Amino acid sequence: MLDLLATSYNSQTSQIISSNSIRRLRYLQIKRFIDYNLSDPDLSPSKIAGIFKITPRYMHRIYAEFGTGTETIGQYMLSRRLEECAQQFHDTEVSHMKITDIAFTWGFNSMTHFSRVFKEKYGLSPRSFRKDISRILC
Repeated sequence: MLDLLATSYNSQTSQIISSNSIRRLRYLQIKRFIDYNLSDPDLSPSKIAGIFKITPRYMHRIYAEFGTGTETIGQYMLSRRLEECAQQFHDTEVSHMKITDIAFTWGFNSMTHFSRVFKEKYGLSPRSFRKDISRILC
């Protein structure tokens, strides 16, 4: 009887671990997909869910389970896009590019929106941020 219970318990435990591993793998695949496709202005949680053939709700649950717990997929995408733009403002090889071009390169399609969210994250407008970086690097 105890052997039967132990076998049943071990079977259920391995199913839970296996299910957990599959969800974790899916989370990592989704995150990697986002990072590789940040420049796509049409990238959205529903588009990503469609590509992975899962429901948006299930995708959000996976992200909530394995992500930071404080940001949604949409917030992660926005944060990563802003980080890439800020990084390019540091990069002397692209210093000739306009701020608008950099923003559009990373998937933004509205300069008003980009400027507002950039300032919310970094405390400076994109132009001021870039000028401050230029002074520091020179």
